[in-house]
Amino acid sequence: MFKNILLSLIIGISSTYAIDYCENPKTQIDMNKCAVQKYNKADKQLNIVYKKLKKLLDKTGKQKLKKAQLAWIKYRDAKAEFDADTMRGGSLAPLIYEESLRNTTLQRIETLKTEIKDRLEP
Repeated sequence: MFKNILLSLIIGISSTYAIDYCENPKTQIDMNKCAVQKYNKADKQLNIVYKKLKKLLDKTGKQKLKKAQLAWIKYRDAKAEFDADTMRGGSLAPLIYEESLRNTTLQRIETLKTEIKDRLEP
């Protein structure tokens, strides 16, 4: 897990220089970096949707949303670790980890969008 987090941090720093590893990945490292980029994009989208929902809530609702989101983050991370464990120690493990983070995040985005829609409709 520590290796995956460290890899994510290193790749995250390099992604600030606008290198698109998804353009034509040829190596496992490039595929891993691409997966990190895709996850980071999904995470940014999640933060946007989360903030939109938060604006619709009163103080109590915001506290409950925060509590739910923190619990969801723990779930997301534990799920990614579990999913990557199928390739424990292998070169595919970081790719599976990042893809799991991304897929779970995309699902959460849809859940929060539904919450927004439900709160906006009479």
